Amino acid sequence: MTNTEKSSPKEPNFQSLAELQDNLSLLGSPSSFDIMEDGRIVLTDLNSPKMIIYDQDGNQEKVIQAEGNGPLQFQNPSIVKYYDGKIYLWCSQQLKLITYTPDGDPIEEFKIFDRAISNFTPFEDKLIAYTKGGFMDSYIQVYDLGLGKLEKSLGEVSNEQVLLDIFSCSGGIDLKNNYLIYIPSDELKINKFDLTTMQSIEETSLTDEEFQVGEIKTNPVDMVNSDFNQAVKFINENSTVTGISALDKGMVLISEVGYYEGDAQKGITNSSHRFDKYYVLDDNFELTQVYKSNKILGASPCLMTTKGNSLYQLIQGQKENDEGFVIKTIDF
Repeated sequence: MTNTEKSSPKEPNFQSLAELQDNLSLLGSPSSFDIMEDGRIVLTDLNSPKMIIYDQDGNQEKVIQAEGNGPLQFQNPSIVKYYDGKIYLWCSQQLKLITYTPDGDPIEEFKIFDRAISNFTPFEDKLIAYTKGGFMDSYIQVYDLGLGKLEKSLGEVSNEQVLLDIFSCSGGIDLKNNYLIYIPSDELKINKFDLTTMQSIEETSLTDEEFQVGEIKTNPVDMVNSDFNQAVKFINENSTVTGISALDKGMVLISEVGYYEGDAQKGITNSSHRFDKYYVLDDNFELTQVYKSNKILGASPCLMTTKGNSLYQLIQGQKENDEGFVIKTIDF
């Protein structure tokens, strides 16, 4: 593929996979979902705290409601992942991780975390987390679940990243074979870390004139505390990385470019100048294709996952007068 073909974005062609049904419980505010090995779907809902397991056609099989502070209970199930025969659920209020069988039966919980997590990926007996909350020391934390301790911290944090990470879904983290792939929210710089040797081995940067982030020269935490409107303005007017996910063949990096109109009081009032961009890379981090589309009403960067060579996105209200949720997919 020529450089011109690579950098000339195509419109992504999403296809509907399944409409999520409310046959057991009403779905209110989904916060995260993943596709299990057998094609079933696991999803967390913050509206009335629960985890729901769906079959491949979108019918609810089981609803797990365990609101509380006790063992194996949760209050804010914000992130869910499936890995190696287990479901991993993160409770953001209690800073707690709970594991389940694929059928939703609880196994054990872990309370070894000292900061907010916006994304994570399990690997063997480890949990690698993308953390946020104004910390300037690092943003990737490698926890040993078996030993119950923090094993490694990675990633320098910039002022710009602290502001962009105010959004619940920014930056990216995933596994590729035995490698951890992670990326900050403020630049297209992919980091590669060998989880077997616990050594950083590679960095790859992409160039895109549309991806622009201004410089913040003041303390970002002070800006948020003293002038939150200015912080929101910065977020609305700058590009951000919203995820990176492994594919069977390579990976896909997802970003937002352009700008939103709006402020802290009114929220986003116009998204017509904001776009999603998908950069498809091969296993050598070489760019193979770029896709670009207008921001989809009812879509959240938190509600994306990959399986095989497909990206899945959960979107609300795709039909007129319908507030239901549909999973759409694109093959790379």
